[in-house]
Amino acid sequence: MRMLFVIAILGVWGYTAILSQGAKVPSLSLPDQYGRLHRIGEVPDQRLLVAFDKKAALLCNSYLAKRSPDFLHRHHALFISCVDGVPQFLVRNFILPQLRRQKFPILLLYKNSNIFPKKEGALTYIQTLRGKVLRIRYLYDEEDLEKNLP
Repeated sequence: MRMLFVIAILGVWGYTAILSQGAKVPSLSLPDQYGRLHRIGEVPDQRLLVAFDKKAALLCNSYLAKRSPDFLHRHHALFISCVDGVPQFLVRNFILPQLRRQKFPILLLYKNSNIFPKKEGALTYIQTLRGKVLRIRYLYDEEDLEKNLP
């Protein structure tokens, strides 16, 4: 009985681990809107922009649309859009066609979205240093983005 309890606790903990300051960045492969795989955690110093809702995604899209197509690459940044829980029919027929109009890569997070911290209406900004989380911020407007991605 004790063993079952320990396994249950470890199982729950494993699925609810949210990145925090000082944590090691997990190595993940995520597809972009064209199906090309990108690796998180491969570059030791990286910036992650994670959108969990439409407001945050539109904020990031608006900001990046005004930048050069290689802006994210030059800043060692990745834009991740969470589609966890969205029916595949909607992703395939509505979301992906809209994302393919963008001139920058948008990585798609289909599952395990609970590893990234989030706040409603905010874009989660995660800066890494030597493979560990240096800082986490929540960005609400383009001014916030400008301060963090000069």
